Amino acid sequence: MDRAQNLAGLAAIAVARQSMGEARWQTMDKLRRAAYIHRIVDCMLTAQVSDLPDTHRINPV
Repeated sequence: MDRAQNLAGLAAIAVARQSMGEARWQTMDKLRRAAYIHRIVDCMLTAQVSDLPDTHRINPV
């Protein structure tokens, strides 16, 4: 994913967050975190360290 795709994704997240209630946003955030952890575990179990996700916190613009 390049920078332009990242920025477009963050913009889409910001729009989605504004259009949903706080409880629904919290559920979505928990699912995102679970997917992130799942990806880390998958990479570690298959020894694909180069495919580990970035460790920086995602903050919508």
